[in-house]
Amino acid sequence: MSVNTNNIISIILLAVIILCLFTGTVSARYAAAAGENAGINLSDTVYRGENNLDFSAFSSGGYTVDYLQHVTDGDQIALINQIASVGQTQAPGTYGAWNNSIGRLGYTVCTIAELNLGKIAVTPYATTVTDSNPDSISKAAQVIFYISGSNLHPDQLNGNWNGFTITNTQTGVQTQEITNIGGSTQSLRNVPDPTDKTNANYAFKLVDQSLIPAGDSTPVTISFNIELNGLPTQKTQIQYSFTAVQSTFSLTGANIAAGNTGTAVLTGIPFTAYTVVLSETGSDTPYFNPAEGVVIVDPHTITATPGWNGTVSLPITVPANASAGNYPITASGSGTVKSASITVAATTISLIFDAPPSDAVSGLFAEGDYIKLSGTVKGALSNVDIYFYITGPNLPENGVSLTGTPVVDGDPSTFTIFTYSIVLNLWEGGWITSGFEPGTYTIHANLQPYGYIESSTPKGKGYSSDISHDYVISDQSIHAKSDETNSGYFTQGDYLRYNISARGSPGTKGGMYGDVRWYIIGSNFRYADMKAKYLLIEDTSMFGLFAPQGTTSFEYNRSFSYDLGPGTYYLILQHPGPNAVFDVTPDITGGSFSIINTAWGSSANLGTQQSDNAAYTLTNAISDPNSDDLYVITEFTIEKPRIEITQLGNTPIGATITIQGTTNYYTDDTFSLKIQRLDFENPDNNIAMMIPTERVKPSSVSPYAKYMSRPFSFGEIDTSTWFPGTYEAKVTNIDTGVTTAMTFTVGGESEVDSTVTGETYDPALTTQQTPEPVQTNLPVSTPIPTQTKSSGFIYVVPALFAGLIPYLRRK
Repeated sequence: MSVNTNNIISIILLAVIILCLFTGTVSARYAAAAGENAGINLSDTVYRGENNLDFSAFSSGGYTVDYLQHVTDGDQIALINQIASVGQTQAPGTYGAWNNSIGRLGYTVCTIAELNLGKIAVTPYATTVTDSNPDSISKAAQVIFYISGSNLHPDQLNGNWNGFTITNTQTGVQTQEITNIGGSTQSLRNVPDPTDKTNANYAFKLVDQSLIPAGDSTPVTISFNIELNGLPTQKTQIQYSFTAVQSTFSLTGANIAAGNTGTAVLTGIPFTAYTVVLSETGSDTPYFNPAEGVVIVDPHTITATPGWNGTVSLPITVPANASAGNYPITASGSGTVKSASITVAATTISLIFDAPPSDAVSGLFAEGDYIKLSGTVKGALSNVDIYFYITGPNLPENGVSLTGTPVVDGDPSTFTIFTYSIVLNLWEGGWITSGFEPGTYTIHANLQPYGYIESSTPKGKGYSSDISHDYVISDQSIHAKSDETNSGYFTQGDYLRYNISARGSPGTKGGMYGDVRWYIIGSNFRYADMKAKYLLIEDTSMFGLFAPQGTTSFEYNRSFSYDLGPGTYYLILQHPGPNAVFDVTPDITGGSFSIINTAWGSSANLGTQQSDNAAYTLTNAISDPNSDDLYVITEFTIEKPRIEITQLGNTPIGATITIQGTTNYYTDDTFSLKIQRLDFENPDNNIAMMIPTERVKPSSVSPYAKYMSRPFSFGEIDTSTWFPGTYEAKVTNIDTGVTTAMTFTVGGESEVDSTVTGETYDPALTTQQTPEPVQTNLPVSTPIPTQTKSSGFIYVVPALFAGLIPYLRRK
């Protein structure tokens, strides 16, 4: 009978867990003939290389242990009189005890592992600094040395099995005892738990040990070794060397130029807190900055704690308007006070504010756009904060931050702050113009947190460092433009294309990606669509320097215009306005819609209205006082497809003919020509002719007027080899299937005719359903007047918008 090994392993592990619940997870070794820790107890860890270990504690029910066996891979260790040595290459893992007669002796186990002593680490007593190995340690610091990262189990070991040794490596003097911080002598032999870093009995100062002199630096080595059943020496000893240094308490000042940051230095006992004070206070006096080992109490008071090297840096900023001179600084600790000075030399730094980009001066940027600001600081020796505010139409006299918060003199938190980087040698940021009405604004940059009142007069506190530039922002706008070669006329089966320009970062506040929506309204047709999260500027590296025009387009395939009946359609483009949210939205199903909803709770059913009334209801909702959305409305015309071939009349044999005509199809379409000789008495004898020009495209005409204005021509055809008779020329739009045929005679009486013989449509298209009537609660007025078609993009300079005023409405 086979045995499922996985099941056996699972049962063994479950039994181990149950055993741990009742007996505890930790046992301890005991003294045996081979040594103090040669007796192995249940669940103990044994290390590879230990010799003469006694496993008699694993006996059970009167049966002795004959061998140990790995519980998963079957590796065995033979026992003689229940004594065994663990080889250096023995497979690590969990082992069970076995008897030759009855097999497994219960589910007791031990673990065999490779000894890893980890490292000797040091921690300042009563701190959270752990696992450190500094190159130097202050002789006056209270420290504990301990073992970190080992797989020792001190709770399983007894007796005199370990010890630390301190060696003055300069003199060779060693010791295994210390004078601890309590003044007692403490042995470093048989430390109960060498991994413990909190036991005050083992905390001491190096200076209190007789082998460490108080003066000068002393090289020291701390070693740790264990003695465990014959383990080889290379496995049982580790050490850590460092330099014990003399502790001094001192304070070094600094020379710092006005408007810069410098560093004072405190030297003291590692991990000892000192109080440091700048005695002169005020807005134009030096102040402390945060740093490692520094806790800010207030701008002029800190608590400083040196690290292992006994020093801590104290960053200090001198305001740009600080007076030249010496500013006292003191440090105190352990009853001692040290003094120094922060010396401020008479120096100046100058702020550079780059001129605005040309688009920001000409008014090409619109409300909602992001405008980049940049510059540098000359003479700065460190990073410098720069304070920004704006003055302009309907703003407080003292100015507002770049986000619109009124500024308060002397309060940096009320200003917009950009920081000059000493590394990059520049400062940069930007102004998001959302919430600022169109007009001319002045942006001020200042080295001090003072607004316009204190910066506009020679005696003002911010006058000397205030620099400003004017910026012009214009209204948001949206425009539509059809291709100049069709001027808003499309043939059923054409691609339906329109270009859009939406200024003022539609759908975002200062971002690079925006949203626009459009509606198409015609007889029994209501359609809505949008372009979401499209890139507003072509070159993203110029973001904030060039005004985003928000240009995009839409194009619908031929099947879309196939389904549109001939007639006039309204195209309405919608811009979400300054709040970047559409306040009027359609209830769309598969592109079609009937209902529009508003942000203020109203709705209307456009499906029950005539197209002109529906367009008016929609634009009236968008221009409602509750909405800040913008719109522009234009029209386009869908025409029935037409191809007209110019009549030839009777053509003499040998003459050159040209099949040509006009069409209302767009220049994207491809026409083919087929000519065949007709035998009216026997149609089976009709013969198709090979012609030199088989496919052409209609030529562009700008501006396109309407029906039949695009010419096409298949080139000259030689008839010298033709027979007399009647011929048919058939022109086909191979993209739509619409065909026109014309008959003419060669070498005989003239019989000519021109007629459209077929208009082919996509049979997969279905008839549009009329929407169910829904009650409207928006006003429905008389039809809007016929609109003139948009003549193209009208770009940004406000004076050019006059021609679009009838189309553009915003609140």
